Amino acid sequence: MEQRYFFVIKFLPEHADPELLSGRSISVLHGFIKTNEILNNSIGISFPKWSDDSIGMTIAFISTDRECLCGLSYQHYFTYMKKEGFFDISQITEVPCEVNELRFVRNSAIDKSFLKSKNKRLKRSEKRAREANREYNPVAREDRIFDHFHSIPMSSKGTERDFVLQIQQKTCDIVRMDNQFNSYGFATNDKWLGSVPDLRDAILF
Repeated sequence: MEQRYFFVIKFLPEHADPELLSGRSISVLHGFIKTNEILNNSIGISFPKWSDDSIGMTIAFISTDRECLCGLSYQHYFTYMKKEGFFDISQITEVPCEVNELRFVRNSAIDKSFLKSKNKRLKRSEKRAREANREYNPVAREDRIFDHFHSIPMSSKGTERDFVLQIQQKTCDIVRMDNQFNSYGFATNDKWLGSVPDLRDAILF
């Protein structure tokens, strides 16, 4: 298989909010992909310092295309944050051959378990019932239980709305899968099944 490459951003402020800074970094990737559609699905994201308490103070970008990673690393937000002393950005490095695979999965089903999302769905169901001139009888469903996840706040420039990415880390026993990421750099539970290297033991800086 093709050689993969990666670079890592380390958040330097002692009391930084890693979820917030990760969200902004993911937005940079999303915009970069949208303006370079040939790169779509080819860049994955990993969190080398992921734990139960936090996604960690680092975010890594992985691809088989070294040049595209170079272009991403020089995006204005990244270079500005590095210049101001908020980010440290590693060199682009080859992914070691013998490394475990992980999947960082955006699980949209988690959003639907939250009260605000439930209320929206109930209102839509009630509206459809009125339009169909039938009685509305909401059905109570048990809440689903999800494995551990972290929430990353995002802002959409297109819709000017805030939203959240619910991300889960999953071990991956299958052969690595490249170019199978959504436009935010993550796998999903159905269409996008990309894996990324486990970089926990890599020398990052």
